[in-house]
Order: sequence, then C-alpha cells, then structure tokens
Amino acid sequence: MVSKRHVLMASNTFTILMLFNMIRFPINQAGQLLSKASLGIQAMQRIAHFMDREGGKVDNTSKDSSCADDKIALEVKNGTFLVRGSDSFCATSSDVSTGSEEAGETNCDGNFKLSDINFSVAKGEVLAVVGEVASGKSTLLQGLLGDIQTATNTVVTKSGRVTFA
Repeated sequence: MVSKRHVLMASNTFTILMLFNMIRFPINQAGQLLSKASLGIQAMQRIAHFMDREGGKVDNTSKDSSCADDKIALEVKNGTFLVRGSDSFCATSSDVSTGSEEAGETNCDGNFKLSDINFSVAKGEVLAVVGEVASGKSTLLQGLLGDIQTATNTVVTKSGRVTFA
C-alpha cells in the first residue's frame, strides 16, 4: 500500500477486470474487421470497374447497330458458341457451320458446343435464362458478351446497352 487514498478494494478490482473483459473481444476482432473491410473495398472497386467497362470485346460476329426494327434490343441468329475443354480443339469450322450436332452436345475431349440458338429480346423486356446444371446458361451469356468462340455464321446484334445480371 502506497498511500491510504489508493487502497485496492475488491469492488474496484472486479469492476476494472469486468471492463477489461468486456473490451477484450472487440480489440481481438479489430484485425479481422480491418481485413474484411479491405476485402470489401477491393470487391466494390472490381464491381465498379466491371460495371463501367464498355460493352466488352468486339469481334466480327457481334454487331452494335440499330436493328431493322428499333424495338429489338438484342437478337441472336444461327447462334453457335464453343467452349474449349483442352488445348486440342476437336471441332472444325465446317463441323460447326453445318449444325450437324444437337444443341449442347459434347464434341470430344471435354469440348462443348451450344448451337441452334435463335432469339430476340425487345427493348424493355426481361429475359430469364433458366435450366438444369450444365445445360449451357453461362455459355450463352459468355457468348453474348463475346468471351468465348463463336461460329462464323453466328450473328449477335445489340441495339444500345444490354444489361446482364
């Protein structure tokens, strides 16, 4: 005991210990909170970059023009989209252009072909693509974005901005 004014009493001791016990959890979690916050900021920046990008890759099969009918926002004619499963791609352009295989049939070695796709979406319409697992939903969207290979006779026409969610 240093002085009579600074006496260590049980009530003061337990009060201070309870206070330290209560703030221990937030202090321990502060590091994880900062880590999660930085990951969230990075994710928001990636999403903002994605949303700001112009309509994606441009190739000879995708046309950004006003359709013959101004009411059409997106149109696909003779759509054939190809996904490579390995370095050796089995389908040749003649196999693809003849349309000899069924839609969604596997060519060989894990290659996938989504064919005979024809549709149009009017401005203001909402199109929902639904189906079983591995039925080609993502392949269709990647083909519309120009991220995967398309056949030479595939025509994707966009009028204005088209949004995918």
